[in-house]
Amino acid sequence: METHLLLFAFLIFFSLPSQSAKVVNNYIVQLRPPENVDISNHKVMEGYYNSFLPNTSGNAGDKSRMIHTYQYAMCGFAARLTKDEVDEMAKKAGFLNARPSRVLNMLTTHTPSFLGMNAAIADGVDVMSISLGVDHQLPLYKDYIAIASFSAARKGIFVSGAAGNSGPLQATVVNVAPWVLTVAAGTMDRSLKALVKLRDDREFEAAIMFQGTIVGKSEAPAVAFFSSRGPSVEIPGVLKPDILAPGVNIVAAWPFTVGPKPMAVTNTGFNIIAGTSMATPHLSGIAALLKVLHPSWSPAAIKSAIMTTATTEDNYGKPILDENHHTANYFMMGAGHVNPSKAADPGLVFDIDTKDYIAFLCGMGYSDKQVGFITGDDTQCEKMEKILQSGLNYPSIITSRGQHVVVKRTVTNVVEETSTYKVEVDLPKEVAFKVVPNVLEFNKSDEKKSFVVSINSGAQLNESIFGNLKFSSVSAQSISLKGRGSGP
Repeated sequence: METHLLLFAFLIFFSLPSQSAKVVNNYIVQLRPPENVDISNHKVMEGYYNSFLPNTSGNAGDKSRMIHTYQYAMCGFAARLTKDEVDEMAKKAGFLNARPSRVLNMLTTHTPSFLGMNAAIADGVDVMSISLGVDHQLPLYKDYIAIASFSAARKGIFVSGAAGNSGPLQATVVNVAPWVLTVAAGTMDRSLKALVKLRDDREFEAAIMFQGTIVGKSEAPAVAFFSSRGPSVEIPGVLKPDILAPGVNIVAAWPFTVGPKPMAVTNTGFNIIAGTSMATPHLSGIAALLKVLHPSWSPAAIKSAIMTTATTEDNYGKPILDENHHTANYFMMGAGHVNPSKAADPGLVFDIDTKDYIAFLCGMGYSDKQVGFITGDDTQCEKMEKILQSGLNYPSIITSRGQHVVVKRTVTNVVEETSTYKVEVDLPKEVAFKVVPNVLEFNKSDEKKSFVVSINSGAQLNESIFGNLKFSSVSAQSISLKGRGSGP
């Protein structure tokens, strides 16, 4: 049976509007979904949303305050409101949150960050490619991209997001929600060759003759200098970025006539550009291919397959470097450079259920209300078994200096035949590391096995150190779990 896949991508830039108690601004208002109501019933939901608008004239003219409504990315709407009106709205039952719109895109007032994602979820896409982000990390309950992408992940939609272009400064990575694949940018072993001819007279005329592409002439990939670095400030216990992909000198970034700044050109050429916004669609396309090959895989399983099969070596078999020709670490390149062919057959995957993300949010110390901003649910953290950052079933483990950490990870067998995996550990001697059991045996597909990792990073560390744990099978498949021990 033929499988069809939908892919959705968009690009947005952010800015902060001014605020005043009496000045009308564009607000994004988040509400708790009404009980026993089908949220896809637009007429019913429109009435629910309009009930929150200020009634200043007693007629339908107030509906002009409404800019856009959301049913899928979240329950809520965008409207023109004053701060005083928002304060009054907050007293009504069902109100969750309201913040000024952070979007400034060609003077738009339609909050395209949610407008696009809301429509994508409604359309039933399989993959979202998000080449957008703010210029600094926000708590997840204040990050509307994290909120909307959680709604997408809950519906089985894979979300990839740009890590940001604020490198090489540390701790600048954005789009750090654990349900988003955060993509860093790297170089390729490709250069564009051009021939310049100069006439030998006083009028120096030049002609550039493109002679094609030269491949394999340089060590690649290398981490691009502009690619934002980890660790995540908001979630330091989860590795970010997640993965490295081509993001430098990307041909056909967009046609000149339809880019962010359209240019009138006579040819049909395409722009050549660099950025994590260029790297992200590479992973979106790879995720789409994996979804076709494995339609039953969850977004977390696809993400795991991509991360655990990544390579940390360049095309010469040497460690991937950064812009200073130093060995890149996991805070620069994530798990490594993506390897699509290996990701198609990872052997084992680390899967995560949506309810685990909710327990993770509770474990971060968020209040019930703050977790509700993200999930849209009436979450009660005291009734849940919280998951700490190190306890999320993520393909990485991060510890701090002097900590003794014991964490459990669960892997799912995604091959049909019986298989056995043995542990291989590559860590500096400063870290004491133990895995129990050190052999995992599987008898059928979708079988799950857990193992416990004990780590003691030692109090003597004064810098971050990195290593990996690899499960290798007799069939030559292997997955790699990244680890990091921290200094002060």
